[in-house]
Amino acid sequence: MEKTLSIGITVDDGSDMRVHYSSIELPAKDYEIEDSLQAARGKYGENFLLGEDVRLEIESAPMLPLLEYKRITARTFDELNFLAKRLGSLNEDEKLVLWAIAHKKVSDGEWEQSVDVKDLINLT
Repeated sequence: MEKTLSIGITVDDGSDMRVHYSSIELPAKDYEIEDSLQAARGKYGENFLLGEDVRLEIESAPMLPLLEYKRITARTFDELNFLAKRLGSLNEDEKLVLWAIAHKKVSDGEWEQSVDVKDLINLT
């Protein structure tokens, strides 16, 4: 399966202002997500929700380079994985349309600092 997104994971563990970092290429298997979260000192489980202590940033998105280094908000890694799979399934025409719409949202300031994963999923 083609990797379509690279996400940076930063976890603030709340002790002595320490921050831990890891990254992951998506789409990924559950064990890959768990490994990346463990490396960042995050927790992963059946009902894992991304909380305020976990910050996600798009490090690489070859299809949407204008979103690189923007924060992405998601409730779960399942949402991020679903988005990555959807991006990999788009044909060339769909990729062009997605790029154009995303470019407009960035230039209009809608996605100036962060992007909601649900917005991206709905665009695909």
